[in-house]
Amino acid sequence: MEIIKKSFKLYGICILASIMCFFLVVTFNMIGTNFFGTQIGYSMQGEIEGDEENEKIILYTHKYSEGEDLKKQEYIDKGYTLTEIPMKNTTVKWDIVAQIFLLFMIGVFVYNNLWNLGFKDSNLVKIGEKREDKLKGIKIGFLSQLPAFILLAVLSIGKSTFAREFSIASYSFLNPHLHRAIYILSGSDGGYFGEFTIGDIAIIFALLLFIPILAQIAYTLGYKSIIVSEKLVYKKNQEK
Repeated sequence: MEIIKKSFKLYGICILASIMCFFLVVTFNMIGTNFFGTQIGYSMQGEIEGDEENEKIILYTHKYSEGEDLKKQEYIDKGYTLTEIPMKNTTVKWDIVAQIFLLFMIGVFVYNNLWNLGFKDSNLVKIGEKREDKLKGIKIGFLSQLPAFILLAVLSIGKSTFAREFSIASYSFLNPHLHRAIYILSGSDGGYFGEFTIGDIAIIFALLLFIPILAQIAYTLGYKSIIVSEKLVYKKNQEK
């Protein structure tokens, strides 16, 4: 019963951390696109010559990967004055850095919570107030992520049927701490879950294991009263 309560608490912590991750994703995407992005195409803006309202509208988008732009001359012939608005995309290297940072952010919340729990349980076990459970960390971590595992399983089962057109944008919104990894695998936010390969799904599953594994590591270190930062500082001083 205690494990279930703690898993709900960790689930709540992960939701709060994920909200932070969502805003970080937006910030990272803006920075990455504007400063480190590569142009992948353009949106074509147009207005009809002689139009009194002089209203500019987006006529269509074109990606360089699609080959030659066949629509451009068509709109010119119709009397449109065209303006290309560059479309940029972040580089894979930038997305990897952003994803590592997102995992680090949510990892800090998970680590601190489970380390403190492990430290507290250690003292209670010593005085006979509680039974030892060395796998408590991974149990809590896994249960806290059970909704994410269930969602992945359901979508995977229905990948070629009912979940085929479940949008990548919606899935990444439900897993903001994995947003950039999902983006790398899909190639864009405009795709659908049905486009994922078995390998892509396996990678997402492995990434979902990050929190349960980290929870177990943190709980074990807390149970043994091991403070990693102090160990690193001590080792550094020994090397001097």
